[in-house]
Amino acid sequence: MSTPMNSPSRSSLPRMALTGMRTFAILGVTALLATALTGPAWAQDEKEGKPPVAGQPPPPPQQGGGMSASRGAEADKAVKPPPEAGAPSAVATKKVPCVEPSTKVTIDFVDAPLMDVAKYMAEITCRNFILGEELKGQVTIISHQQVSVAEAYEAFLSSLEVAGFTTVTVGGNTKIVATSKASNAPLRVYEGDNIPGTDNFVTQIIELDNVTVADISTVVKELSGPSAKVIAYAPTNTLILTDAAFNIRRVYRIIKQMDVAAPRSHIEVIPIRFATAAEVERVLEEIYGVAAATP
Repeated sequence: MSTPMNSPSRSSLPRMALTGMRTFAILGVTALLATALTGPAWAQDEKEGKPPVAGQPPPPPQQGGGMSASRGAEADKAVKPPPEAGAPSAVATKKVPCVEPSTKVTIDFVDAPLMDVAKYMAEITCRNFILGEELKGQVTIISHQQVSVAEAYEAFLSSLEVAGFTTVTVGGNTKIVATSKASNAPLRVYEGDNIPGTDNFVTQIIELDNVTVADISTVVKELSGPSAKVIAYAPTNTLILTDAAFNIRRVYRIIKQMDVAAPRSHIEVIPIRFATAAEVERVLEEIYGVAAATP
């Protein structure tokens, strides 16, 4: 019996089966690649806002409350809770070590801005300076040898006084103010002969014993500096003087030389042993240039 023309031969059946398997494998790989590149159909539907198709598996739960794991980690890095009150800062502040007052330093400054000199003094003395916009000008400090930190600070105060400034200590801070405003600043107050040895401005209270403040205040104003302030308080016969401490020392010494009692006349009987009274009278008249009073 003859074989129909359209029916495949027995030898071609294995070949056709192999071809079909290859085609199925190629289609499967293509589908896997497409899924890897574009994502599953439910993911595309979710992005486009389409409802899920019946029969498809529900999407797996996402980490981070609807956010992928990688995006959630990035969000955790980007948003951090504020530190608790009193907690140490993550960035440590570098603290400049204080220099001992006896340490030797060099203070050679030629036409240096006052602001720069103040910054240098803040570093070596560990002081907190409060500087205003009025702190302007230049200063020259020349030292051929090293000095202690305490001596350097006194030189700094002298340079400020020359430039028309002084310092005022308020708590743990040191303000630099103009000497013209120093009398209204909270300066240190001293009494009597307790006068510090510094060019910094202070307020001194001086009580007079013999002369009146009205008589001596004019002299004190002439002897004081250009930015000094002199107040005469008559009820207690007291001078209130605001000036550089070294200048107050000089004025105080002059005041004490002037504050003396006026000489008083008194009668004294002196017996004469080897001369006559008439001879002594004549000598006294020649010395004092007056005639003796007749009884």
